[in-house]
Amino acid sequence: MAIGGGVQHRFAKRVLAVTACAALVVSGGCDDAAIREQRIAKGIEVIPAPPTRSGQPSRTAGSAGPDSPAWTPPPAWEPAPGERPMRFATFRSPGAAASDATEIAVSVFPGRVGGELANINRWRTQMGLAAIEPGELESVIERFQQAGYEGYRARIVGDAGVMLATGLYELGHDRTWFIRAVAAPEAADRIAAEIAAFAASFAPRSDAPLGSTPPASGGEGD
Repeated sequence: MAIGGGVQHRFAKRVLAVTACAALVVSGGCDDAAIREQRIAKGIEVIPAPPTRSGQPSRTAGSAGPDSPAWTPPPAWEPAPGERPMRFATFRSPGAAASDATEIAVSVFPGRVGGELANINRWRTQMGLAAIEPGELESVIERFQQAGYEGYRARIVGDAGVMLATGLYELGHDRTWFIRAVAAPEAADRIAAEIAAFAASFAPRSDAPLGSTPPASGGEGD
């Protein structure tokens, strides 16, 4: 009887614990997602994707979530299967063969992420190249503007291939979107126009204060 009573007592405690946690979930107090441990590799761009209304990161390629701009991917692009850590979306541009597909990563960061020079030099390092001096910046990037955005693009050629990188600073929300791909030279030539068209399709959210003065360059890098 003592053993049976102990089992019943432990069972009753578990029922009470589950009931208490269920009550906390309803009130918003038992949220495991609110406590996270994030491991960040030095030199890699990382930022959690903007949350959806459900509280989970929105990485649905090609769709505009509640915190994303409207965009139109090229018709040939497909959402990449599976999730990629710390990306807002990932696409694949098909090649002549399945193995020739090129992956295009879309990420978003607060502010200007340290400025164009810091970003270019980080990417050059990733491609095995030396950093450039401030006076060389304008010779390696192409600047452009569109409604709600200040943009720049770069083609970085290294031994491992070609990196195509585009940065779009969103004036109304003080954040920068990056579109990047690394491919063989022939594939890079093919998708460069696709990436440019994708960047040009970014439209600001209707609630973005487009008339606001953009903040000064700078910000926190990774």
